[in-house]
Amino acid sequence: MKKYIIFLLILLLPSMLTAHNITVRAENQPAAKVFRTIVEQTWKNFIYSSNLLQGMFITVDIKNKPLKQVLSEIFKGTDIEYKIKGGNIILKRHLRKREKKRTVKRSNTLLDAPITGTPKILEEVVVTSRLEAPQVETSEIGAKKLTLQEIAHTPVLLGENYVIKALQMEPGISEGQEGMAGMNVHGGNADENLCMLDNIPIYQVNHFAGLFSAFNTEAIRYIDFFKSSIPAKYDGRLSSYLDVRTKSGSQDGHNGSAKLGLTSGAFNINGPIGDRTTYSAALRRSWFDLISAPILAIVNSSNREKIRFRYAFMDLNAKITHRFSNNATAFASVYFGDDILKTGSSEDDYDTSG
Repeated sequence: MKKYIIFLLILLLPSMLTAHNITVRAENQPAAKVFRTIVEQTWKNFIYSSNLLQGMFITVDIKNKPLKQVLSEIFKGTDIEYKIKGGNIILKRHLRKREKKRTVKRSNTLLDAPITGTPKILEEVVVTSRLEAPQVETSEIGAKKLTLQEIAHTPVLLGENYVIKALQMEPGISEGQEGMAGMNVHGGNADENLCMLDNIPIYQVNHFAGLFSAFNTEAIRYIDFFKSSIPAKYDGRLSSYLDVRTKSGSQDGHNGSAKLGLTSGAFNINGPIGDRTTYSAALRRSWFDLISAPILAIVNSSNREKIRFRYAFMDLNAKITHRFSNNATAFASVYFGDDILKTGSSEDDYDTSG
């Protein structure tokens, strides 16, 4: 029996010695097809990313060589490296020494981005921002932050955007008279509302008997409005508190804008004055006097008694801001508003300006 076993081992010895050697012949064939030939001879599975072998064709002629030598010959000159682990051959792209792979998760999507070069330490970055709404600053209800976008999308008269008209769209607020720019909050009177422009009380917030607002939207930065539960620091009125803040100048350069409406025109300009100081100026003026002039000329051409009428209003906002440090800023703000009204006739003239 021992003689037969020894004889069988002698017969199987050549095949045992060559059991892990494979033969692969291919000329410009897809990599997946070549891998199938290796799988049939080794019974090992290839594991790799689906886009790893895109556009890869292999030309090889190897006879009776170990698996590692065959794989090394196939991937020579490429950036693909292999690893034999159990019954699997794992393929992956070789990363350079200075490259690190970072996986970023954004909106449930994985993004693989290689990072090259040496890391650098950035200087300190300070990000400052104002809270989006006063509701966040206080636990009280009845606070509203009015943005310029809301003002621009408010239905208005004669194509002009006004702060008071936008506030009249809020619940609990009604207009004093139809079409006018006044407002009554929770049934209160118009004089129970305190309006502040850069911490300065404004007692006349309208033009033309309440038809137009005195706030120039080109100069406004933000508006905080409290219609109930007014904080103690805003003391002074019973119904509401309106805090209007004007824009500060830009440190990035001089810039401006202009707006042309049916009843008035406005423009603003701002920019830096040195490294820490900025300026901002905005002017709005109506041209009712220009519109009424040709109408009165036609009317007076057929009448012996000449009628005289002229009305115009203007608003001027100017502001200078100086930054002492990141936590200390001072500003000086100026507001000038004027209504010009002139009426009369050729016999009796009456002139009013205010």
